[in-house]
Amino acid sequence: MLCSLWTFLTLLLVAPRPAAGLQVAPAAPCQGQALFVTAPGLSAGARAALTWDGKRYPIYPLESGWRGVIPIRIEERPGRHRVRLTYRGAKGQRQALAAAVTVDRTSFPTQRLSMARGIEKLYSYPGRKKELATVRRALLTETPQQRWSGDFLIPTHGRYSTWFGERRIRNGRLVGDHRGLDIAAPVGTPIRADNDGRVVLACALTIHGKTVVIDHGLGVTSIFLHQSALRCHAGQRVHRGDVIGEVGQTGVATGPHLHWAVYVHGTAVSPLFWTHLPHEIPLLSSPVSTDNPS
Repeated sequence: MLCSLWTFLTLLLVAPRPAAGLQVAPAAPCQGQALFVTAPGLSAGARAALTWDGKRYPIYPLESGWRGVIPIRIEERPGRHRVRLTYRGAKGQRQALAAAVTVDRTSFPTQRLSMARGIEKLYSYPGRKKELATVRRALLTETPQQRWSGDFLIPTHGRYSTWFGERRIRNGRLVGDHRGLDIAAPVGTPIRADNDGRVVLACALTIHGKTVVIDHGLGVTSIFLHQSALRCHAGQRVHRGDVIGEVGQTGVATGPHLHWAVYVHGTAVSPLFWTHLPHEIPLLSSPVSTDNPS
């Protein structure tokens, strides 16, 4: 599950340094992680655009610079990639900053899962498309404030029953990669907010069960599935460690557990990566939020 430490140290020593004014962290991300791109000192009045190998991602002005978060997909090609930030200053002049980033390979295990056919049929129930669209909209929430602060909290205590990125074979058929971390625990075990944010979805669904999505800002969201009870509501501001629900077995689940996942601009990334964020990420203050307190 972990990148090779030797590979990481080697890349850290030989990789070219980013151009002045553009900082990236971690220096050598792995498949399934995230890349923080920061431009300290860049004026909030500039017009900026961020790209990863030509694909555009949001970048936001904070009080002392700009920051964007790029998801490193599970399927991302290992090797050298290019981050580019273009912007126009106050006089309209176009400027660019670029950095080379090397992505390392992650070894993901395979899981074989048996599921009762009656439960498996829920994946194709008539309201499936509407449910998936509801969850997708919540996960794609974009907010210009960085609401989280520091490392994320693992939201409940229990046994890790399915890791992020596992190739899942269900009832003998490959169904894809697991996009979160499953934590097996008794029904009723408290679930806590992994970091500060605003609840954008809190409801009971057929496939996902009782579900909560938290918006952490800058395109980062987290989701908590299969709960037995919800202890928060949509629109509520939550802080790291607040109880937001209880472990359950609602929706499509073979046993009581929490499915916890973190998304960046709608792409799943390893939630455990967020519990030990790179220390080289520069500190930038967010603008004062205009959210109404709950």
